[in-house]
Amino acid sequence: MSQQDNVTVVQNVPVVNPEAINIDLIVRRVLANMGTPEVEHIPTVDEWFACWLKIREDAGCKKTTLQLYEQYYRNHVQRRFGEKRLTEVTTTELQGFFTNLAGNYSMTYEGVRHVVSSMFCSAWKKDLVIRNPVLTVDFPKTLPAVRKRALTKEEEKHLFEYARNSQYYDMLRLAFWTGLRIGELSALDWCSDIDLEAGTITVRHTLDYVRGEGLILEEPKSEASKRTIPLIGKAVRMLRKRKSRWERKVKGHNPDELPWQECLVFTSSTGMPVHVSEVSRELKKVVQAMNRDGYTLPARFSFHVARHTFATRCLEHGMDVKVVQTLMGHAKAAMTMDTYADALPEHQRAELNKISRWI
Repeated sequence: MSQQDNVTVVQNVPVVNPEAINIDLIVRRVLANMGTPEVEHIPTVDEWFACWLKIREDAGCKKTTLQLYEQYYRNHVQRRFGEKRLTEVTTTELQGFFTNLAGNYSMTYEGVRHVVSSMFCSAWKKDLVIRNPVLTVDFPKTLPAVRKRALTKEEEKHLFEYARNSQYYDMLRLAFWTGLRIGELSALDWCSDIDLEAGTITVRHTLDYVRGEGLILEEPKSEASKRTIPLIGKAVRMLRKRKSRWERKVKGHNPDELPWQECLVFTSSTGMPVHVSEVSRELKKVVQAMNRDGYTLPARFSFHVARHTFATRCLEHGMDVKVVQTLMGHAKAAMTMDTYADALPEHQRAELNKISRWI
């Protein structure tokens, strides 16, 4: 890997080989020979990955998700299995591969496991392999991920004070007040997503970086992520001020005829769409200034802590889990509870203390 402007770039290791990058041709050839017993008709893992990725793309998988799958494959799977035919990959080999991966690359283990498992499951369903070697792998357990800690009210107050002069001050505050993801905030536009009279925000898109294409608007990753959420009063007031500035900027133009980039609620200092790396750099400066003055924020602090803090506040103050699920854009309430369960113990203790003299 190399680093360019704080954006991770995966070196272009060719899948299959340089002269056979035409994925459509690979797909047609492989699928035309499904079930054929001759070895030469059995695709290599490289070939099948290209086909599998095309199948996922045709099924509507987001470009950023496809890019992540490709990164997992190139960085971890290709050199080990790429040139092998599907039928040559054994459970023993996969067992050793995943054991090593879990021990040395725990952060990407689950992602690689998903890609390899899905690839072989799909190959088995299409009769490209007689048995699925992944099914009998004893997947090793990894250490549980370190949970992010929500900010206290005092920490949140100090963060806002130090971020006041930042280009992304309003964006940060809205994240704490709504729980929106950074890609959802970056994609908000004045013409269709903000209703200040009703006091609501509607999430219709996310702004994502796709290698080779730059920043693009995509639909949210799930139906649950498409949602309309209410705004608290101070969020409405902040957005009214921003909208007034935007209306002065586009005065004399029909907003419906403007390019989408000129209708965004939040932009960079140059008026361009917001890249997550820009926000991360700015936030890092704010946190460093706080640290110099003796304020310590949670380890591995990132913009996503705002979303975590919002959900934690909601649960701590007794909001119904199903409502929190809807606000967060989670597909299932179980996801909400699993992610934010650490928000509840102190709240549960406080609630129990209220009835302690009766029990």
